Amino acid sequence: MEIEKLKLLHDHTKHVTTLSTGAILILVAFYEKLPKIPVAHKLIPVSLLFFVICILSATLAQIVVVVSHSNEDKEYEKNTLEFTDKVFLASWVTFAAGMVTLCITGMFDLFIAA
Repeated sequence: MEIEKLKLLHDHTKHVTTLSTGAILILVAFYEKLPKIPVAHKLIPVSLLFFVICILSATLAQIVVVVSHSNEDKEYEKNTLEFTDKVFLASWVTFAAGMVTLCITGMFDLFIAA
């Protein structure tokens, strides 16, 4: 695998984990300001879980890429790239799901608690 591909994968992992960590910090910072509606408080752990899964899957994919790069087998490298594509897709899907649940929680504050 070329060095440029490795740099791009590393940057991708860095960005998605930074976004997820920032969303977790926002979630924690505004936790007390969220409405006291039980549904909204049930969505908060779900959103947190999505962000944690996003961080773990992106980190796992990065570890697999680094380990496969040290191996010189081209077939192994091809299979690894297919696996990491799926894991990176899963990380973005879980990030999007976390953001949707976070936004739904915020909508409860705007429309129901007001």
